[in-house]
Amino acid sequence: MNNIAIIGSAGVPSRYGGFETLVHHLVEHLAEKHKISVYCSKHLYQESDRKQHWKGAKLIYLPLNANGIQSVPYDVLSILHALIYADTLLILGVSGCFILPFIKLFFGQKIIVNIDGVEWKRDKWQGFAKHFLKFSEKIAVKFADTIVTENAGIQEYVQQEYNKESTLIAYGADHVIQNYALKREFTDLYPFLFEEYAFKVCRIEPENNIHMILSAFSKMLDKILVIVGNWNISEYEKKNKRRIFKI
Repeated sequence: MNNIAIIGSAGVPSRYGGFETLVHHLVEHLAEKHKISVYCSKHLYQESDRKQHWKGAKLIYLPLNANGIQSVPYDVLSILHALIYADTLLILGVSGCFILPFIKLFFGQKIIVNIDGVEWKRDKWQGFAKHFLKFSEKIAVKFADTIVTENAGIQEYVQQEYNKESTLIAYGADHVIQNYALKREFTDLYPFLFEEYAFKVCRIEPENNIHMILSAFSKMLDKILVIVGNWNISEYEKKNKRRIFKI
């Protein structure tokens, strides 16, 4: 039985995004066979919801955000704390991976890193942050025992950029396998549910090509498009939200 620390997600039960959904399913399927600890962002859970254990996994809360600039100390603190007890570190994202040379030199834990996307290329990072993330990505690829990539494009990038093999594990889940009867309150509010429509759920960010999708559907006015995401934070989100009402 391995003692696994899962680092880099906002926590479980999942309330945020892809990494959290991944961790949610890992816990559900692996907690009976392994000792699993998950680091969680205290800010996402009300005090009454902060359980010590969930589905067999131990939950450890940190008073930092798991995303944005705070993801760096969040991941670093999680890694350092996990060294006390874990024999395997599963690190999601590269924010805190710049300390991996220190870990490999003085400790013997197995390190698995899912590098996520090519984070440093995202438009929201500029200047020092972009260079730091590229450096941390390079360290992660060099010092991790296993690199996990989510799709063939990222796997090819790791091979070309660093000449290193990675393990391709595409995202997948089973949270849409059941059909539910639609309640009248929903069909009244969303009458398109009775028609054919295209559906996308994602963060409203340039890397998810929302502007391209809206542009395409603006030329197909007979098609219904439903997008679920965050529309009111960044200027990119607000700009594309305004664009929707003009289509």
